[in-house]
Amino acid sequence: MKKVDILPGSKFGSLVVVREVDRIPVGKELRRAVEVLCSCGNNIVVRYNSLVTGNTTSCGCKFKRRVSLLLSGLTTCPCKARSGFSSSRPATLYLIRFNLQCGSHFYKYGITHNFEERSKILERHNNKPLQLISRWEYLVGQDARVAEKRIKKSIPSAQSRATMPDGWTETFDPKHLMKFYELMGVRY
Repeated sequence: MKKVDILPGSKFGSLVVVREVDRIPVGKELRRAVEVLCSCGNNIVVRYNSLVTGNTTSCGCKFKRRVSLLLSGLTTCPCKARSGFSSSRPATLYLIRFNLQCGSHFYKYGITHNFEERSKILERHNNKPLQLISRWEYLVGQDARVAEKRIKKSIPSAQSRATMPDGWTETFDPKHLMKFYELMGVRY
């Protein structure tokens, strides 16, 4: 593959390339990396590929801003806002268990087009172990959305926007697990 020059001053979203730096390890490989300056003033080192593909467009300040807007009630779920949710695409409704450091736990449910990627995001942002309990596949995302709304109306949220790192409120206490399964049409 032809090596593309990295020009200082090149702009990628809110990031401006300062210089190329030593390669950084990613798995078993070394990847090209650059030092960049974010419009907020932070200097960070990122993989060059993440810049050119558009996966990295800021130092993280944009995510923090979305969380701030979320907590103030001016927007909805930042992950759905970033990735979008199409009612016409196949989707998954998932139920996961979060184990808290104090020994207790709660459940979180949600909808996504890519559960594997979504679970990685949940683990990374919450830095807590999670366990997949159940998942339901829908051929049409609108059906998953209807099921999620039915659950939101019937089961009170266990965690507030202030207690979850990114404001997720699709959570419930263990005492509501049987009600959740009833709403999903599972009989015991």
